[in-house]
Amino acid sequence: MISGKGATSAWNSQGFIKREGFQSLLPGGNRAKAQFSRCVLDCVYDEANNIFHVLDMIEWEGIAYKDLPFASRLHVLQQKLPNGPSLDCSFRVVDYRQCTPSNLVELALGPVLARHANGLGMIDTEAMLRNPDIKTVYQ
Repeated sequence: MISGKGATSAWNSQGFIKREGFQSLLPGGNRAKAQFSRCVLDCVYDEANNIFHVLDMIEWEGIAYKDLPFASRLHVLQQKLPNGPSLDCSFRVVDYRQCTPSNLVELALGPVLARHANGLGMIDTEAMLRNPDIKTVYQ
């Protein structure tokens, strides 16, 4: 998802537009905040509930975060993201837990998976983000 120039747009993993030109409270994501800043997030869109579940932050207010360790990106994201209703949709940072045997057992046996039918995803927090060609999508 990219916000800038007064609008926010979301693409699927194949590069096709999922939602185009909607208003959000992300930097540059609405006409009132159409400064020269932009935001690039990695999200999963829950169409039924109109919620973007944010997995990672690549850029915020024009500052690239892709080279920072995942824990640092997550911390900044949790501080900056407007959780809850955001004009035309909502944003939520997904719940992250360290991948330990006890956490996996707790998740498998607890109520979390019952509420989230899609299951759980695992992220290698040591992996670096590849450098996406954002300019071709954004221009």
